[in-house]
Amino acid sequence: MYCGGFTHPFTMIQATPSGLFRHIIESTNYTLRLCRALKNRVVQKALVSLDGISLPNDGLYEAQWKSLKSALETIDNGFVNFIGALEDGDLKAPVKIDWYDGNPADVPLCFMLHNLSVHGTHHRGQISQILDELKIDNNYSGLNVQFLVD
Repeated sequence: MYCGGFTHPFTMIQATPSGLFRHIIESTNYTLRLCRALKNRVVQKALVSLDGISLPNDGLYEAQWKSLKSALETIDNGFVNFIGALEDGDLKAPVKIDWYDGNPADVPLCFMLHNLSVHGTHHRGQISQILDELKIDNNYSGLNVQFLVD
């Protein structure tokens, strides 16, 4: 299945927390990279932190989970910095996309950000549900603001 710049087996996404975790990181990173074309230099600077993100390719052991967690924290912080750098006019700016067979060729940034938030929340909820069913404490409410604290 082709999904905005990266390919993944759909069953992997729904089958494992690690597949969902990787998908959240990859899709958020990809979507935010599409926004680099915005004219706002502060916004572009906020996205620089995403350049160093890499995901482990091998089995997920403790060290690999730490790497995924670190990548997600970088993505989340980049997203918050990106949103904080936006000006009102930026929300109407067109963002070129490469899915939907080119129709439309672009969407307003506000549409992109809404869908990115909904998509990420959806998959984080899936992870939480899987962990709940396995009786693994995850304390995920979707309202984590801890990363905002200095």
